[in-house]
Amino acid sequence: GKRREKAETHKGEEKKREVVEAMLLSESLHKVTRRNKIVHIIREHYLRPDIFCGSSVCSQCYPTDLNSNADGTEAHLKPALSELADQYYILDADLIIHQIDLIENYKFLQNVIILETVLDQVRQHSKVLYLRLRKLISMPERSFYVFCNDRHQDTYTHRQKSETKLERSARAVRSVCQWYNTHLANKIPTLILTNDLKTFNICQSLSVPAQTIKQFTLDRPHHPELADLFVDVDEESDSSQNNVKKSSKIYPEHQSQKEMSEGIRAGTLFQGRFRLNPQNCEEGYVFYETTEKQSGSNPGEKNKTVKKEVVISGQLNIN
Repeated sequence: GKRREKAETHKGEEKKREVVEAMLLSESLHKVTRRNKIVHIIREHYLRPDIFCGSSVCSQCYPTDLNSNADGTEAHLKPALSELADQYYILDADLIIHQIDLIENYKFLQNVIILETVLDQVRQHSKVLYLRLRKLISMPERSFYVFCNDRHQDTYTHRQKSETKLERSARAVRSVCQWYNTHLANKIPTLILTNDLKTFNICQSLSVPAQTIKQFTLDRPHHPELADLFVDVDEESDSSQNNVKKSSKIYPEHQSQKEMSEGIRAGTLFQGRFRLNPQNCEEGYVFYETTEKQSGSNPGEKNKTVKKEVVISGQLNIN
């Protein structure tokens, strides 16, 4: 009897050990310090199979909190994603960063899944955006649910050697979207809502349901306020590039030392001290050695000159 009990106990311990090993991922790496010492680092990542997906139509998850109630009974989590929703939305980090105003003000955007990976990206990008997103998550009427995909045994995405952090995060979002559709047996479809056309094209090529936020706003003509809240990132980048091009032409390039020496000898260039008008910061004077005074109010004529600096310039227009 005792041998049988010991054998059963040993088998039970082996099963527990196998479960723990399956739920534990370890990563070993070597790092060189500033003092040229090699340090061996081991990172352990624990995974769980019982993390709630947040949907009220799910029949597989067991929404049980680790902490028990005061009376000893288990505290059940309330599903945040409604069973009456037409579809669930997974937002990527790029969408939240650029379209946070639209997400906040469009109250019909509900039943949204925020991944732990995306939440970490937003927090690293901006603490202000992270707090605004957290405020949305705390509103029960908006039905935002944070899914810990990096802690779930079926949705954890290991970063490959050739991947960047952004590429790994994008792949994690696609993986979770596919998992939700399989996990819920397509009772309520789940799709990725993105702000990037490249991300949308990758999802289309991999047969992952996705939609751009631009198309999302166009499909809702009865809500014209979305057009005002929508931020076209491509137009912003084009306008900023045009502004850079325009601003780069304010100051012409400096002449070489040889060109300036030849110009002074030829009488086309003059050397003197720059004086700033104390009554007008946009106006300055150059006193040449010939005691002739020339003025210039054009920013291009100042050419980043500071007060009392010796400058070499051509004949300025007298205002």
